[in-house]
Amino acid sequence: METHSGPEDNLEIPDFKAIHLFAYCEVVVVACSDRFHWLRSRRVMFVVAVCFTNFLCGMLMTTEGGIYIFQVIDWYIAAFCPAVFGLIECFVFGWIYGLDRFSRDVRLMLGRGIPVFFRICIGFITPSILLAVLVYSITGYQPPTYGSYQYPDAAVGFGIFVSVFPLIPIIVCAFIVVKNMPGETYKKKITTAFRPSSKWKPAIKELQSDYYENGTAKQMRFFEKVKLNFIGEKF
Repeated sequence: METHSGPEDNLEIPDFKAIHLFAYCEVVVVACSDRFHWLRSRRVMFVVAVCFTNFLCGMLMTTEGGIYIFQVIDWYIAAFCPAVFGLIECFVFGWIYGLDRFSRDVRLMLGRGIPVFFRICIGFITPSILLAVLVYSITGYQPPTYGSYQYPDAAVGFGIFVSVFPLIPIIVCAFIVVKNMPGETYKKKITTAFRPSSKWKPAIKELQSDYYENGTAKQMRFFEKVKLNFIGEKF
């Protein structure tokens, strides 16, 4: 891409595909560095390792059979996980943590809560659409092909593994969190894990007592919970 601000001025801007590669690398580096703090002091080496790993993966696509590898990965990489991730996020924020709590947190940061329209989208409309997409993807599934070439069962199995691989860290981390929770039985551990942590609080001490009081879990009927999530307490 190029932009011209005058007859003699010429500013060359890198192509978007080149820019998003840097953004992708930064997302991985920042996420891992936030989770594992010891990586921060080794940031350069970690960035080199991430880039080199991506380079090796990309080299597979340049081989004679690379197009077949690319096709099976492209066929499965976004088959199910994006919809599953979206459903998990909407369910966690909307119904486990609660949209009213989430709106209260946003109000503390921005001075205004989440509008009713976005509450309805997060709690009902978006998960309904994602569920429909997921069901359609599963019911309309067909094995991958490349022209007239039919992939063997081993390649199909590899593709299915690729499609579910992003879910493995979620399952492993959830198991570790539940295992480390206090409680005599796994039922109590799971119940505790599904509750907001007492460590989640505003940095300003004057707001902490009111935050705890308003954030205390209350016994409510289903429709009361729905009303609280969608329109809040003020209505």
